[in-house]
This record gives sequence, structure tokens and C-alpha cells, in this order.
Amino acid sequence: MKKVKVKTNQDIKCVDQKEHAEEKKYNGWDNYETWNVSLWINNNEQMYHIATRKIVRTYRDFVNVAKCLGITQTGDGVKFNDKKVNYIEIDDMIKEMKEDV
Repeated sequence: MKKVKVKTNQDIKCVDQKEHAEEKKYNGWDNYETWNVSLWINNNEQMYHIATRKIVRTYRDFVNVAKCLGITQTGDGVKFNDKKVNYIEIDDMIKEMKEDV
């Protein structure tokens, strides 16, 4: 007689966690840090105004201008120069913001 392994809730949780980890996405963004930076830029009036300035064309520009104003991280503590932040995604976001202004 052939033995059949029955999946338990624990087995299902492990599969779900693996699939989620493979997605490497956080609320549609590359990771938590990128999501958090985008959230703050879009929802904080001062950061939004920095991002939509004419001299800010890229996320790197945003980081430099914000640093001159004494702002180096989000309100949640994610540093703007964190290596985990996906600059390409934030560049695209800033470009889209400027199209809407």
C-alpha cells in the first residue's frame, strides 16, 4: 500500500511564505524601503514639494536637495540613501509626479 502525505496547515504556511518571498514585492514596490520612501514622498507635503521642484529630475536629486534642508530619512526611519531603495522605481515615480503637476 502506497503512503500518501497529507498537507498540514504548517505545510501550507511554508508554501505561502516561499511564494511571497519569491515575489520580492512589497505593496507593488521592489521592497519595504522603496515602498516606504515612495509613501512619504507622496504623502508628506514638504517631501512632495521637494520632489516636484524643477531642479529635481531624479531620486538622487531629491536626496541631495532634501539633505540640504536637513531631511535624510522618512518619518519611519528609512534613510534616503539606503542601498535597498530602488532608485529606478523612485525615479519613475518622480517623473510621473511631474507629469501630474
